[in-house]
Amino acid sequence: MENSNIKQAAQAGLARMLRPIVRVMIHVGLPLQEFVEILKAVYVDVAQTHFTEGGRPASDAKVAAQTGVHRKDVRRLRETGMAWHAPEPSALIQLGNQWGSSKTYLDALGKRKPLWLVADRPPGSSDATFEDLVQETLGTGANANELLEGLLGNQMAERLPDGRVFMDVTFLLRNPALADSIGMLAMISHDATAAVVENVLSQKRIHRTYISYSLATTPTAIAQMQAFADGEGHAIIDRLNDRLVDSQSRLRPGEQPTRITCLLSVYSENLRP
Repeated sequence: MENSNIKQAAQAGLARMLRPIVRVMIHVGLPLQEFVEILKAVYVDVAQTHFTEGGRPASDAKVAAQTGVHRKDVRRLRETGMAWHAPEPSALIQLGNQWGSSKTYLDALGKRKPLWLVADRPPGSSDATFEDLVQETLGTGANANELLEGLLGNQMAERLPDGRVFMDVTFLLRNPALADSIGMLAMISHDATAAVVENVLSQKRIHRTYISYSLATTPTAIAQMQAFADGEGHAIIDRLNDRLVDSQSRLRPGEQPTRITCLLSVYSENLRP
């Protein structure tokens, strides 16, 4: 494919990729001018991260030539860095993540354990408590009673007959706050796109991507696919998660953990005439 065709394909692909993102930006009130400023910063960051000169940072002039960002803006952005920071996930999302990733709060099968409250824990038991989870996740200043009331009130957790607390993480992930939803969108979009980009640019299958795609699908077939994903697909994701949780216990002291994303997504839209 000639360079002009490659650029044309990239332009068309970018326009398609940006449509759902722009929909979010309009929804939250982010105007084009702010979006362009973010793009400038990302261009500069990627250029100086992935397109170095013999392992050394490229000059402002070189980055400007590579990206089309004005040299004055390049200098400003390199000095100030990214001008925005992702907000911290909500307390409930943080609790759910910690509950599902720390072996302290998982059973032998890697599933989230119901947790005792300190006041209800049987005498002599050393089991971790809900208060332990809250303090480990949010610090000693967090109010476990208020968080528990919020979880129970929003039907995100339940008290079992024996008094233990069980958090319905599935409900939480189906009903996240908007800021948490955007954070999930960013991570999923980045990782799914990055996996394909790495494979294309490196010409190696470093990151696995498996896709099922159809241009002539009936509503009945879509419903069947969604049901299959909710059933067998969800079971596969659970098995992958169990493997990942198990691998966390094998990290040696000082060893840097690596994030991995396993995504199962079913999406459909009507084709334009």
